[in-house]
Amino acid sequence: MTIKILMIDDDQEQCRQITELIKDEIISGEKILLETARSFEEFMSESKKEDYDIIILDLKGPNRDVSGNYMGESILEEIKKKFFIPIIFYTGFPGEVQKHSSEIIKIVNKSEAYEGLKKEIEEILNSNLPSIKKKINEYIKENLRDYMWNFVHKDWLNISGTIDKELISYLLIKRLAYLLSEKHISNLLEGDVREYLDLSHPLDFYIYPPLEKKAYSPGDILIKNDRYYVLLTPACDLELKKSRRKADNVLLIKTISLKDTPEYISFKENNSPKSKGKLKNLIENRNGERFFFLPKTWFIEDSLLDFQEIQVIKYDGLEEYTKIIELNPTHANSLLSKFVRYYNRIGTKDIDSENIISRIEEELEEDN
Repeated sequence: MTIKILMIDDDQEQCRQITELIKDEIISGEKILLETARSFEEFMSESKKEDYDIIILDLKGPNRDVSGNYMGESILEEIKKKFFIPIIFYTGFPGEVQKHSSEIIKIVNKSEAYEGLKKEIEEILNSNLPSIKKKINEYIKENLRDYMWNFVHKDWLNISGTIDKELISYLLIKRLAYLLSEKHISNLLEGDVREYLDLSHPLDFYIYPPLEKKAYSPGDILIKNDRYYVLLTPACDLELKKSRRKADNVLLIKTISLKDTPEYISFKENNSPKSKGKLKNLIENRNGERFFFLPKTWFIEDSLLDFQEIQVIKYDGLEEYTKIIELNPTHANSLLSKFVRYYNRIGTKDIDSENIISRIEEELEEDN
């Protein structure tokens, strides 16, 4: 894969030197193509500006603009409004932009020259962010091309005579969303990762950050006073219709750290096959209907939901909580289904299995 890098700098000599150092280099196994632009406006005039994988920016210090930003910072803000492209500040004043430093925004002192730039380019490429962006863009473009030529173009007379033309956009967007669903997302992934995802990865459980922070759905994970809660009220009761919703009150369940469960404590203390089996059943949601497990990621610890630990609050009380995660709809439905099964159980006395087994044993002896 060719990595396209753009350097925005009005210093032609500086651009020439960096171009000579970097062009046609192989970094992290990728061939580097470096182009230059004298200004942000020149960059924006290019028809293929979104094709760049990395942008190298000069800070243009020490003078600031009327907003108090250096020119490079102003360009960074404009880029953030329009595209996602990782940035490398290449400047003689690195301390002035240190606050922007991240895995996506790198800073190189001009005194480090080629070696500094090479190191940061390598780190960005190793993050896979440019590769992910390329794959998603190409995937969407290819499916858009295929859909428009092989469906809309071929069947336009039937489509236009059957539905409103405005609904074409709905069909297209819905189809693209489906192509990015769990069933098809492996098309964007490479061999080892695709095989790994044959099992449910913890990230399959969550949509993070949430798509909507103010609208609520069952399975939303909320936080208040450093405690996590999951919303269990059905979607139909949460929906606002004609300025009203059915739910005056909502149902929440507080999460429990897996580390506080008897199964985890027992496994930690003796690590026996029996304790491991019990912990495994809890994690796999095979420990009856009472519990539901939520796996750990960087934004939530291994957690358990105990359907005996529910609470009811006023709908307006949700304003005191912050929605931070959405459960994947598949797992949210599984959670609700298990919750309903738990409270819909019909209680009966335990059957006298020992007596029945004794009877069967007697019958077998008589047969012999």
